Amino acid sequence: MEVRTLPAGSVQLLDHVVVGNATSDPTGLGYYSFRSAGML
Repeated sequence: MEVRTLPAGSVQLLDHVVVGNATSDPTGLGYYSFRSAGML
């Protein structure tokens, strides 16, 4: 099996979202957006 990779920085990351359960989330949203948190 051949594995190919892209050069670092060749894909622009717009956001990374972690989805969960809104009832278990302290913010009540049920997801965490790294962009909304200012991490991207």
